[in-house]
Amino acid sequence: MSTSSCPTCHTLVSTPEISTTSFLLPSPDVPLGTWSVIACDQFTSTPEYWQAVEGIVGQAPSTLRMIYPEVYLDSEDDTQRTRRVEEINDTMDAYMSRRLLSELPDSAILVERITPTRELRWSLLCVVDLEAYSFAPDAKCAVRPSEMTVPERIPPRAAVRRNAALELSHVQLLFDDPEHTVLETVEAQIDKNTDLLYDTALMQGGGHVRGYRIPGESAAWKALDAGFAALSAPGDGTFHFAVGDGNHSLATAKTHWEALKAQGAEANHPARWSMVELLNIHDPAIPFEPIYRLVYGASAEQLQDFAHKFWADKDAPSEMEIVLVEAGGEHVLRVPREKTLLMEDLQPMLDAFVTEVFPGKPEVLDYIHGDAELRELASVGNCVGILLPDLDRHVLFPYVSANGPMPRKTFSLGEAEDKRYYLEARAIR
Repeated sequence: MSTSSCPTCHTLVSTPEISTTSFLLPSPDVPLGTWSVIACDQFTSTPEYWQAVEGIVGQAPSTLRMIYPEVYLDSEDDTQRTRRVEEINDTMDAYMSRRLLSELPDSAILVERITPTRELRWSLLCVVDLEAYSFAPDAKCAVRPSEMTVPERIPPRAAVRRNAALELSHVQLLFDDPEHTVLETVEAQIDKNTDLLYDTALMQGGGHVRGYRIPGESAAWKALDAGFAALSAPGDGTFHFAVGDGNHSLATAKTHWEALKAQGAEANHPARWSMVELLNIHDPAIPFEPIYRLVYGASAEQLQDFAHKFWADKDAPSEMEIVLVEAGGEHVLRVPREKTLLMEDLQPMLDAFVTEVFPGKPEVLDYIHGDAELRELASVGNCVGILLPDLDRHVLFPYVSANGPMPRKTFSLGEAEDKRYYLEARAIR
């Protein structure tokens, strides 16, 4: 890996893939309650949620105007998508020219989040060197994807980033700290009064968030260095961080950086780094849950019949029963088990079902965060929801180290409201 560093970053000695950076925070006169909105890849089957966000934000400055809510990706045509991307880029430039953003140099941010469904959780906002990351399935680098990347999902995100002055990130990187030795140490190093950067409730049931500054030369940053250096990496010893959420967003940042390199960008170009939030996978306040499936236009009986034929010749060593939900009630689907993860056995059947029954319409298979949302959508009718069992968080690092990424959309770090809300920005142009 190249050792060149960003002029606005302060790199950890022992973990060079992560650094401090110059963040951009909303100026004091910008109301944080309307500024901060949830990750763009949430509530993709609930346009009413985003309509409500529009009503709450109104004409106020907001990160809503600098992201592309993915609920609109399939409903807008090419002309509408192009116009929306241009408006996003124009808004970023306008917010900077109007001085709605203030610079916080050479810093990381310790984030204290109280989610609506869990207790308080701690995380660290910093940047990751994209030279230390690859989304290739066989990548042996410090930062690796936890789930398979779908190349077709990158271009819409890349269109936003291509001419963007800023990045706003919902990418969450997981680290493996079962003894809770890193973030807890840093928490003790900060002064919660003098280091406080922001303190706000989050809209639409998102809970509450506070952020505390960690300067790049501080004792707290040095404690992070020591803490991460002491963690043992599994497998080949080079694997430090797994992408827990925002796999395709980080893949987009990597794709953008590779394109800039091909055009002759210097090694210290700011787009070489991408903003991320670091979380300990063993934090009990971080849910580790399956992502449910919903098939529009299908019934439980249809899916059961297809699955029976698909697996007819399979002599699997075991079988698992999972629950199908539709407007008429609940049903059972029996899945033959051969692989380490249930999704390795289930997803190929679902992909085949969609290809055969709904040719040319992959969008009929949706991915839903949360039991309640799945049941509500299924209750409307003309669709079938697929509930999945809980996952063991201890499996993730050993599995990815040994096998590479998990199948796409295998797990989620909590329900939709638990996800990261945009608040900080960073210059990448």
